[in-house]
Amino acid sequence: MSPFLLVYLALALFYLATQQRRLPAHFLLKALPILLLALWNGRDSGLVVAALLFSAVGDIALALDGERYFVVGLGAFLLGHLCYIAAFLQNPAWQPVSLLPIALILLLGVAVTWQLWPRLGKLKVPVVVYIVVSMGMGISASLKRPFSWLAVAGAITFMLSDTGIAVDKFLRPFPHRDFLVMSSYYLAQLLITLGFVLAK
Repeated sequence: MSPFLLVYLALALFYLATQQRRLPAHFLLKALPILLLALWNGRDSGLVVAALLFSAVGDIALALDGERYFVVGLGAFLLGHLCYIAAFLQNPAWQPVSLLPIALILLLGVAVTWQLWPRLGKLKVPVVVYIVVSMGMGISASLKRPFSWLAVAGAITFMLSDTGIAVDKFLRPFPHRDFLVMSSYYLAQLLITLGFVLAK
């Protein structure tokens, strides 16, 4: 296994194990695994690196309290998703295998929007735009050539992680939210990165 992967897993597990303690500079610890992925991918794809860097900014913003930081985090992840879309669509191709993940992504996006809509208040526009772009990332991952189940699984897992944040913020808190959201998020970023690295 690559030393980068071992360090990534160690950093991610350390943050997951300590996130409830709110260690000094915990927001930097949260973003550190993603910055390591950007460093690992730096020699391959500038768009993927940009997506990871925007994600790290989003990680830091969402670790801070206040609606203003939530919107900043949402915007950073939105830009990260757009970079991923551009990376996935550098060499797109429709393949029969793409149909199933696209159907799942559309179903998930519509269901989440339907459930959240009455609770979004003045955040309706930014949240719905984010959901649409998130769906676009998943669909574009399904059109990546060569097709990569790793990238598709990563995009869908990313959507599930985002859904956990939205459910907790707008619908109802749920047990172990932080662990479930962050573990699925770290897994999603790793799968997407591997989808590019292993395709080289």
